[in-house]
Amino acid sequence: MLKRLFVKNYLLIQELDIRFNAGFTVITGETGAGKSILLGALDLLLGKRAEHKYLMHSDQKCIIEGTFQLGKSFKPWFDKHELDYDIESTIRREITPSGKSRSFINDTPVNLQQIKEISPLLFDIHAQHQSLQLKSQSFKLGLIDGLAHQEISVKHFREKQKKYTLLIKELSVLEHTIAEQRQRADYVQFQLDELESLQLTDGELDSLEIEQRRLSNSEILQQKLSQIIELFEQDDRGVIAQLYSIEHGLSEVVDFLEDGRDLNKRIRSTQLELNDIFSSLQTTLENSTLDPERLLVVDERLSEINRLLHKHQLTREQELIELSNQYRTELESMDAQAGQLISLSDQIHRLEVECTQLSTELTKNRLKVLPAIEEKVTRILRSIGIPRAIFKVKHSLKEAFDQHGRDEFDFLFSANAGVPPESIEKIASGGELSRLMLALKSLFAEGKQLPTMIFDEIDSGISGEIAIEVGQLLKKMSSNFQLLSISHLPQIAALADHQYLVYKNVIEEQTHSQLKKLTEEERVVELAKMIGGKNFSETAKQSAKELRAN
Repeated sequence: MLKRLFVKNYLLIQELDIRFNAGFTVITGETGAGKSILLGALDLLLGKRAEHKYLMHSDQKCIIEGTFQLGKSFKPWFDKHELDYDIESTIRREITPSGKSRSFINDTPVNLQQIKEISPLLFDIHAQHQSLQLKSQSFKLGLIDGLAHQEISVKHFREKQKKYTLLIKELSVLEHTIAEQRQRADYVQFQLDELESLQLTDGELDSLEIEQRRLSNSEILQQKLSQIIELFEQDDRGVIAQLYSIEHGLSEVVDFLEDGRDLNKRIRSTQLELNDIFSSLQTTLENSTLDPERLLVVDERLSEINRLLHKHQLTREQELIELSNQYRTELESMDAQAGQLISLSDQIHRLEVECTQLSTELTKNRLKVLPAIEEKVTRILRSIGIPRAIFKVKHSLKEAFDQHGRDEFDFLFSANAGVPPESIEKIASGGELSRLMLALKSLFAEGKQLPTMIFDEIDSGISGEIAIEVGQLLKKMSSNFQLLSISHLPQIAALADHQYLVYKNVIEEQTHSQLKKLTEEERVVELAKMIGGKNFSETAKQSAKELRAN
């Protein structure tokens, strides 16, 4: 419930600080006095785009602040957005002279999206052009679902349907990706097969190059090794024989030398090392026979490795091994995506079955309430000035479900006897649309805790007894929630629990719109003006008193 509205420096309002009460409140005033400005201020408070033109004084900021009495049902919303919850909470919007705006909830800065999210929970503003909502499927379905008391079922269905829609999009992207990858898969598999056929090992290139050099020079190698071995094993002049002679000679004088024994030990160690070298050279010579066939194999393998290195613009065989692993991983990923496609398709099928079942249940519950809606709306319309009114709801099923299910509804209306009901888009006038909207919202309001509801001249185009009927309907609706109505009819204003007057003053050559709550005596005077004009008669005043009394 709106408890207080503070407006400063907004259009024709210099400063306004007004408190509101529960029940039925009517706002009256002459045409052009500024009633619509109040609605504009509320629209701005609840998320309308801010502009510099709204400032009365361009060098001062505009402030619009509303204080609301909130039930505990609002606490989850505050918790979700990590805001301090209070039974009396304040929303404030500020517009700077530069045109920038800031929003606050209980003095905590919030973004405009949060303001727009909480707005429908606080207000249901019905301006004259909003009767066009009657042509909206979302409005029709929302109304029918509310009367069918299946808001929770609708929420559950929409959660499933939203997930279903997201998975359909995900499937489409995955199918497109897989289709593109199918063309690459053959290429990747060919490259991988070619690389794996080599069975490369790390360090193999160096080993092959060494072997190639050895095999290519095996004749020279044998010749040189033979010469070296001959130097080792000549009878008297060989390296080993001479080293034995050196050791023998040294042994004869070892006792005369300070480090003789150490020198003798080192010579023996050298003998052992040279014997080992000699043995290795002999083995190498034995294994270095000419092998043209092996050389051909080594040349071919080196050629194939180098061909692939050049092809892939690499330098080492390790890089080819890593490339093989990359190709293998890529193919495994493609295989995994194919499996993911199957899994995703299964999920979509299960969700489709669930959504179909849930939408069927929604349809069943919606159809149950249609007769009651048709009967009650027709009755209300007849009571507020359309005596021959007939209201029907036509139902059809779409081939596939969307966020609302498979249902599509058309509101049919006839205002004249003998004229069959047709779609309201075709035959309902502006005044009839307004009364249709009032009848539907009245129906929806029965037993519901709705946000504050505001009607902007819902009484347009009616008068006399019909105006009284509309006023009584508004009065009845206000027993369930706070209802504010901008009206120009005394019959409706007289029925309100509270009446506010919008009027204009000229202060220092500047026009100001102001609002005040009327006392009982002031209400009688204002009603008399609404009946008989500014210079009303005593009869008009007496009529005003009778309206209040009745």
